[in-house]
Amino acid sequence: MKSEKIDAVKMMRDIRNLLSTKYNKNPEEEKKDLFVIRKKYGLKEEMAAHKEVLVR
Repeated sequence: MKSEKIDAVKMMRDIRNLLSTKYNKNPEEEKKDLFVIRKKYGLKEEMAAHKEVLVR
C-alpha cells in the first residue's frame, strides 16, 4: 500500500470555499443546515445566538 500525505490545510480551505459558495447562493440553506446541526448535538438556539454575539 502506498503511503499518501494528506494536506489538511488545503482540505479545510477547499471545504470552506465550497460551503462559502453554497451559502452565498442560498443563505436560507445555511440556516437550515445550522438547525439540523443544533438538533443533532442538542444545542439550544439561544446558546448559539449568545455565542455569536460574543464573537462579534
